[in-house]
Amino acid sequence: MQFSRSIAPLLVAAVGVAGCGGGGTSSNSSATASQAPSSATAASASVPTDLEIADLAYSDRQRVPAGFYVEPSHVTSTYATVAHLRNVDLDALASPPHELCAMDFDTALQWSEAAALAQPVYGDLTGNGATERAWEFTRVLRTSPARTSVARVYRCQYVDRAVVDLRTAYGAAGTFTLTAWTADDLRSLGEYLWTFTLDNNAGNVVLSSSASADATGATHRLSIAQLVRAANAGDCDRVDVRRIDLRADRASGALTRSSTLVRSFGARRIGGVAQLCP
Repeated sequence: MQFSRSIAPLLVAAVGVAGCGGGGTSSNSSATASQAPSSATAASASVPTDLEIADLAYSDRQRVPAGFYVEPSHVTSTYATVAHLRNVDLDALASPPHELCAMDFDTALQWSEAAALAQPVYGDLTGNGATERAWEFTRVLRTSPARTSVARVYRCQYVDRAVVDLRTAYGAAGTFTLTAWTADDLRSLGEYLWTFTLDNNAGNVVLSSSASADATGATHRLSIAQLVRAANAGDCDRVDVRRIDLRADRASGALTRSSTLVRSFGARRIGGVAQLCP
């Protein structure tokens, strides 16, 4: 069961988006260990050509492939933000910054209230919800016009992000604590975490998403293309194709996230049409 919000065409970072899926977004409105690897692919498509990748990066018309996790819509009449509560929301001096998890609803609610009281403008609690992944608290800020703020607290029974440093994009990504998780469960977590990274912005495209298990754990792999604009007008831009791996250790549940540059190529857009550079 999943609980969230759709991704706007241009995702704006809010409330500390950083690193391994920490922070928030805003918008307007295991497989059993085996000796041979097994696959649990769920959001992969045929490999696009470089020209097709460039067109997707420029147009931003399709940021993720079919079957990829997309947040359900938070329908509001006001500007809304969605964020995970962090230790620094309760103690500004806490370090390193990481997202919080709670074992029970009451603790999560207390943190939500404490974080709301610490903000320059208080938000009245108007709703709450729960999924396997997190508790969620909806507040309407006392601003003019009013704004909706949605705060989530991970459930420690699903994932613990205490070892994460949200100032870095790669490295320790927490502990996957879900009981008897499968490779597909890891894929679901990986796609959700991606939603709250800076990779979920215009100029970035997820080309494929897959997960596989082996004797010691499982890996969720994203193939991502990122458009890097040229410094000088008229020069070719660069498209980097990267592999992002989220690895889960079977015995401990420890999560690590890494990035590998696969290749780069030049491209430009003329008259709204993507072209490859020689």
